[in-house]
Amino acid sequence: MLAARHVRFVCSVWVFVVALLAPRVARAQGTPVFVVSSADVVEPVDPAQLRRVVESVGVSAVSGDALSREIALHFASLPLRGDPLAAGRQRTASARQDWSRAVERGDDASAQRAISAVDAAARELEALPEALETNPDNREALRAALLFLAERFEAAGSHTQAEDAMRRLARFDPSLVFTARAASPVVQQMYRAAVDNLPRGGLTVQTEPPACAVLRDGREVGSAPAELRDLTPGTHRIIARCGGMESRVHVVRVAVNSTSTLVVDAQLDNALTLEGPPGLRYASREIAASRAVNDLAVLGRAIGARRVVAFMLATRRVLTVDTAASTTLTDTALDETSAAPANPSSPSDRTTAAVDGQLPRTNPSPVVPRGRGVMVAGYALTMLGVVAGGVAAFFNIASNNAAFYRDTNSDEPRQRDAFESAAQTWRVAAIATYATGGALVVTGVVMISVGAAAGAAPRYSAALVPTGGGCSAVVGGRW
Repeated sequence: MLAARHVRFVCSVWVFVVALLAPRVARAQGTPVFVVSSADVVEPVDPAQLRRVVESVGVSAVSGDALSREIALHFASLPLRGDPLAAGRQRTASARQDWSRAVERGDDASAQRAISAVDAAARELEALPEALETNPDNREALRAALLFLAERFEAAGSHTQAEDAMRRLARFDPSLVFTARAASPVVQQMYRAAVDNLPRGGLTVQTEPPACAVLRDGREVGSAPAELRDLTPGTHRIIARCGGMESRVHVVRVAVNSTSTLVVDAQLDNALTLEGPPGLRYASREIAASRAVNDLAVLGRAIGARRVVAFMLATRRVLTVDTAASTTLTDTALDETSAAPANPSSPSDRTTAAVDGQLPRTNPSPVVPRGRGVMVAGYALTMLGVVAGGVAAFFNIASNNAAFYRDTNSDEPRQRDAFESAAQTWRVAAIATYATGGALVVTGVVMISVGAAAGAAPRYSAALVPTGGGCSAVVGGRW
């Protein structure tokens, strides 16, 4: 029994270590590179110049699509390159057409398979809410699929399944307004009942500049700061209108029994662009000079970067910005960047280049991030600790076996004493190995955490929404 407990303990330690380290291993490391321009600069971005900026960071360059995706996932009004739900969206439409043809032929089996295909495709769309929010076609496909399922289930007498489809729709879109032919009265009533039964949350919306009009899900709800109460949980779309300026669509997730805060900087929203290299495009050079560093720091913090590199298109200068302090670390002319890397001791091992498409890979001198050696040693100690735990479990099995033979040979004192001695020896070895393994695991986890903290900026599990004052507000979701 003791051996079984040890095996379970070793498995638990392993699961704990994997759960602790998986986010760190999966973290995309890199120094984001943005292009800062203004409307009074008519020259396009020169790919050769941008390549030199990327090379100046001191590490290899990769495609800028990853950086564009990180930013686009936060705004519903920014297109997402390479829509991961395009195939699922097409399957929902194709399966509905298959159902119509099967009904015309009177083929009930094929019609039922088509309904199941619609349900599977709808669940595929629901599984990626971030990608779902970036494309209105995806959202419309999911609404149509869930309404189709509710109508079909209700017509077949499966009232419970129809209600479940409407609960899924209510969680996805709690503010749906039906047109006359969108759904039958029974299905519409199911949807309203599902929305009424949803728990509630709250959202505070602040804007920069202040007193902007706030729109929630397309309807104006007042001026900022706006306190929105009794909201259904799930996604809501927030827009700020400040005179003739309108922010992008901010997708916010409202949690049950909690109040989130969203700060919308309309000027930053209007400057942000993914058309070509990701970057900021301001109305004039003066605005770019006054806002660029702070806005770059906000974007960098939002995607978990300690520093960002900016190519100032108007002045042909390269800035390195500390995202935590919102300050400029280096400011060099483009011609000077080839002489020395802007940040040769960068903790990142890759650069996310702001280039539309794939840049040729360069081969500069390898850069060893700080903390990498500590992390490698931590991983090694952790693995040794897990192995030691397995050895301790084996020792316990041997101890239990010796104790078993001791009890079955109780009539022979000499053999009983020998088995008793063996059981005690194995037990002491198990305890010692168990303690050593535990110490190694704890030490390894601490070293990995210390090395990761020294070598790379942490990723955030919640969205960091840009603000005008150089800080960020936490809302549900991920940016």
